Amino acid sequence: MEFTPEPNNCFFNAWVKMKYAGGDAQHGWLIAQDTTKDFIEAQFHAVWVNSNGELVDVTPRVDGEKRVMFISDHNREIRLSDSNGRPAILTYDNFRVFGGRPLAELERIKVVMRDTNFIKEYGLSWM
Repeated sequence: MEFTPEPNNCFFNAWVKMKYAGGDAQHGWLIAQDTTKDFIEAQFHAVWVNSNGELVDVTPRVDGEKRVMFISDHNREIRLSDSNGRPAILTYDNFRVFGGRPLAELERIKVVMRDTNFIKEYGLSWM
């Protein structure tokens, strides 16, 4: 079965892909750079690992980028959570560097799902 991955929903997209095609998920960081402003941002992200061990980003880019840099992180992962009965994940906030200096420490955050139709549609179990 194929599915339609959602933008900005990488963790769930990877889980659905695993459910229907096997494989695994790999957590890591998407790296974006603006050299004109000496700014770098890393976004915690998940990709699907196919049966050949290849990393495949199944999440569509909202900015239309065709290529992105992904760096695997084998020390961090998301965790399932909830917030007042709504599905949520514990993940990491974006990490930003300006002028060679971090703008803040790496921080763990909770992201609450606003729309749970994706979870229901693809039969993902929750907690």
